[in-house]
Amino acid sequence: MDKIRLGERLIQAGLISPAQLEMALKEQVRTGELLGEVICYLGYASRENVKRALAKNADIDFISLKEIKIPEDILKLVPKAFVLRHKVLPLGINNSTLRVAMADPFDVLVIDELQSLTGYVVQVVTATDEDLHQALDSFYYTSAITLKHKPLNQQEIDELVKKVAGSDNPIIIYGERCTDRNLLALTIHSISPRKRRPFIVLDCTATSSTQLEGELFGYEKGFIRSVLREEKVHKGKLELAEGGTLFIDEIGDMPLSIQTKVLRILLTGEFEGVSSTEARKINVRIIAATSNNLEMATKEGTFNKDLYFRLNTLPIELVPLQERKADVPLWAGFFLEKIRYKMSRPDLRLSEGAMQALMEYHWPGHFVELESCLERAALVAKGELINRDNLPI
Repeated sequence: MDKIRLGERLIQAGLISPAQLEMALKEQVRTGELLGEVICYLGYASRENVKRALAKNADIDFISLKEIKIPEDILKLVPKAFVLRHKVLPLGINNSTLRVAMADPFDVLVIDELQSLTGYVVQVVTATDEDLHQALDSFYYTSAITLKHKPLNQQEIDELVKKVAGSDNPIIIYGERCTDRNLLALTIHSISPRKRRPFIVLDCTATSSTQLEGELFGYEKGFIRSVLREEKVHKGKLELAEGGTLFIDEIGDMPLSIQTKVLRILLTGEFEGVSSTEARKINVRIIAATSNNLEMATKEGTFNKDLYFRLNTLPIELVPLQERKADVPLWAGFFLEKIRYKMSRPDLRLSEGAMQALMEYHWPGHFVELESCLERAALVAKGELINRDNLPI
């Protein structure tokens, strides 16, 4: 869309005045930025309002993607590389029409390429940036699984992950911090019925006992004095995870007083906010992780025995990467796919020499070090092939 037509549409929508358009056009010439971006950073209109106005003017539906479920046959029709490169989300097929959500619904070149690629007439809809970003993230994690990637490479554990994903029972993941427990928890969430709802992380090692309680259950202004300019009521991560999954990392470090409240949630589905006596219902699944021996902790009196038995119904143990060298290619492929998505470089790949070097290294930093190594190599690689010399090991 040319900048004059864009400006006219925004004026017709009542978002900017002719004088503001003139000022924005001058700024656009000076900076070389897109006119829509200039209008937003000058403060004349928000990005979402600009997108809504343009979509409405062009008879493009502006939809919510929160409850959208992508059919599996669509994932086979539209290559994942295309989706991640152009931020195009395929939604469904009706007769000879392919419906897709796009960040920029006026990108004619992408639409033409997609029509050529699939043989379908493309119908474009759009959504908020946040909706589209979350939906694309979900597509990334889901597709990583539907492409038969097995993060654990252990048939028994892999089968267990698929089974536990479909239930609402709490899960405990045992493993060192560098074994990427967060990724496993997110994988379970992403193939569960709760995948369209929030995935919220609470790290029990990151805050003091008082702050941890406030972060989990919420608090009113003044509860934590070190927090300045706080809103009157601060929602806790428990409420933010409503309908979704709350991942509690290093639950073994959680104070006993808070453990008792978490147990109540698991038993009754109720909780009380900080400085409140009113019980509130909550619908959330809890996945916890620890590097501690919780059984020993219960004997020492530092972990709630009832909470331990409740969590330990579905235990999963992660083995360090240095003990599973045969898994390195699988994990390297998984992290490389993640980097392709993050950097919008769908053709990025490893040379044979680079893969051999990854196999020979001992990985003291486990999965975190492997992912970091590949990210750095991708940044310094010339072109789309990562060679042995690009690896910082």
